[in-house]
Amino acid sequence: MTKYRYAVLGLLLAGGYCALKGAILARYYFTWHETATWTLDVDPLDSALVTFIWATGASLLIAWALWQVARGPARTVPKLATPLRSGGNDGLRRALYWLAGIQLAFIIMDDTPLSITGILEIIVAAIVVILFHRVLTRTSAMLRWTATIFGAIGIVGKVTSFSIFFGSLAPVELAMIQVAVYLGPAIWLIMILIAQHRDGRWTWTALWPGWLSLIAANLLTLILIGPDVLYREVIASGLALQLLAVLSDTNVFAPLWAVRSAHQLADGEATGAEPYQDGPEEGVVADGNDAGGLGFEGGDAAIDKERLGDGAPVVRGAGEE
Repeated sequence: MTKYRYAVLGLLLAGGYCALKGAILARYYFTWHETATWTLDVDPLDSALVTFIWATGASLLIAWALWQVARGPARTVPKLATPLRSGGNDGLRRALYWLAGIQLAFIIMDDTPLSITGILEIIVAAIVVILFHRVLTRTSAMLRWTATIFGAIGIVGKVTSFSIFFGSLAPVELAMIQVAVYLGPAIWLIMILIAQHRDGRWTWTALWPGWLSLIAANLLTLILIGPDVLYREVIASGLALQLLAVLSDTNVFAPLWAVRSAHQLADGEATGAEPYQDGPEEGVVADGNDAGGLGFEGGDAAIDKERLGDGAPVVRGAGEE
């Protein structure tokens, strides 16, 4: 446990959440047990006991995710050493950490998209989409640009969906926005997971939460567009509907993917690209003014001399393949 940088904080947060949620669930259980509904002849799958079991399982899953996120990286992982507005690897790591925290807070508070956490998630997600485009290596420009376009579609769709609450959208426009909100981020994440695998800096321990988050977030959509037989069976089953609701409301795998991707971005291979020896003009130069693109100040190159020495080879950037 002590190998993690913020292990004590992680234990306090996860343990505190378990204690608080346990007290709430215990009160709910005993209140339900003492009511007359105990003697009613109801479908066991629709009983309060099943709801209590689902809520307990979901709470344990959230507590586990809270520990995974709050404990921080291993002590051997390099710290973020660049300015707050940096691009490059450190910029993406910082944005992924923020995204993981915001998404987990959104789940714990059971918030709505119009809340502060919902708005912050959109802003940070937009930064993540941009920086992934710049940082990925060993990936074709076509794949990176296509992923970025779908990521942008998802972000714009979420922003535009706020108009729903002001009643300024026609039904057709509303349907198109809903498709963009669900389809854009899903396709973006699929492409990013493929690109992460090709890049070489991320292992399966970081990628499987991403794939699982896709399933949890889009399982109901897949059932709706799937065979009618499957749809009728799911709708007829109270247990299946409750499982879908729990998976959708407690999709802790998305923040888990974000935080592990941030850890391994620093702890994986040094560059994810082959050394480039033909001169500094096309590579990443060990200069404090290298911004990693996108107009950010500083960048990872600002600490290249400290990490690698003055004689470090120039490394080809993500966009130079």
